This record gives sequence, structure tokens and C-alpha cells, in this order.
Amino acid sequence: MGKFALIFCAFLSLMSESPQCKSESTKQEPPQIGNFSVPGKHPHPLWGFGQNILTEGKVETGDFTDTRQGRGTQLTETLPFVIFGLRDDLSLLVATPTFLSSAHGVGIPATIVQFEYAYYTNKTFTFTEQATIVANAGIPISNNGAPQHVSISSSDYFIGATYNRTYTDWLFFTSYGGGFSTTRDQINFGNTFVYQAGIGRNIVSIKDEYSWTGMVEIDGEYTGQAMIGGVLDPNSGGNTTLVTPSIAFTTQQFSFHAGVGGVVSQRLMGSQGVREYVVMAAVCWSFDPQ
Repeated sequence: MGKFALIFCAFLSLMSESPQCKSESTKQEPPQIGNFSVPGKHPHPLWGFGQNILTEGKVETGDFTDTRQGRGTQLTETLPFVIFGLRDDLSLLVATPTFLSSAHGVGIPATIVQFEYAYYTNKTFTFTEQATIVANAGIPISNNGAPQHVSISSSDYFIGATYNRTYTDWLFFTSYGGGFSTTRDQINFGNTFVYQAGIGRNIVSIKDEYSWTGMVEIDGEYTGQAMIGGVLDPNSGGNTTLVTPSIAFTTQQFSFHAGVGGVVSQRLMGSQGVREYVVMAAVCWSFDPQ
């Protein structure tokens, strides 16, 4: 826990509201149409990480589920989560992933605690943009049920950065980050690097009621080879790239986002199951205790 506390103390020390590192304009805002039809809500990536900044005091809870299918591989991951808006520029996410696979059974490897800080926010009459830093740590529960190369949720520590720009009709986003694994029970799953980008288009919306958005994102993940008992696992590690079209429905209290990701590039080391596609969906409810 000492390393966990050290990382988050260092991260929190970066979140001082100094004018050198934070730029924000709130005098101008886009009209309440299209992607801005639902106040305080905006479309965000389905598979990509971060971009979960909430207004202060707001709470969101929900679940993200994905099923990964391919030749010789089948894996389902469910990720129930709660997000707290600590400040207008700082959110806290707590999640507990559960894995179900034919090879590993059912397992809950860790509870994830994640902070996201928006160090740059800009609003104009035509668009909004925001850049954030994301850092999380996994509190270990068990190695059982946590197969290699499942997602950044299997990493012990993760740090990344995101950027998004949203217009009334269009939106663009990108993110990059790295997950770092430590050795537990003589197993180290290898470090992970993710790179993500996407584009979205508002389909239809009604002011103060709902918004439908279509999106396409490209998500890449490189995973290093695992170490088991101090020996390099030759059948581990590699790089996979997904292209995921999806559709998102958003209201003030509820949102739903679903899509299917197809593997367009995959280079795996040794003998591993080949992933072909991923079906994913997220549901979320919003609350304002104040």
C-alpha cells in the first residue's frame, strides 16, 4: 500500500489550480443543440479510457460489459463502476472487474481506484475542448480469473492522457496511456501501452431531453510478454488493433452505449488464441445528491 499511496499523493500534488497548468473559459458556450442538447452530458468513447469528468457533486453508476470472441479464445468481462465528481475538474472512479472465461473460470482480480484531472478546458460559441490526466491503481484481490492481455484493468498501475473536442454536430477524441504490472505469486502479466482515437456525429437530439450519437473509434493495445516464476512466457504478448462503430443514447439521468469492434490487425507472440471481434455495451445512471 506504500507504493499505492505514493503514486496518488504525487498525482494529487499536480492538481493545484495554478494558472500555469490550467486554462478554462466559461464565458462562452455552444448553443444547446446537437451534442450539447443534454446539459452536463456529452458523448464519450465506448472502449477508450477516461473522459469521465463530472460537475462537482454529481454521481454516476453503471456497468461496462464486453465479450471477446475468436479462434481458440472466449472471454467476458463485466465492470461495474461508480464515478464521483469531486470538483468540476476532478473525478474519482471506483470499479471492480469480473472475468469469465472457459480457461480461467470466474475471477475478481482487483478493485480499481482511478482519478481523472482536467488540466485544460476551453469553451467557445462553436465547440468545447478538454485535456485530462488519468491515473489508477488496482488493489489486488486474486490472480484467479485474470487471464493475460484482457485490458488495462488487469494492470497494477496505469497513467494516461486524453483530449477531446466537441462541436454541435461532430466530436473528436484521442488518448494514450501505459499500464504497469508488478509481480504477485511469481506472476507478472507484462506492461501495456494503449493508443486510441475516434470521431462521432450527432444523429438526432431534442433540447433538454435526449441525444443520439454515432461513433467510430480505433483502439490499439500492445502488451509485453509475461514472466511466470522468473521465466519468460513465449506464448504471451503482442499487439491488437480494433475498429469499433457504436451508437450512444443520452438523457439527463440515463445513458446507453453499445458497439461491435472488429480486429483489423493482430500480431501475437507464440501460440495464443486469435481474437476476431468484441461486443461491448455500457449503461449509466446519473444522480445529483445536492
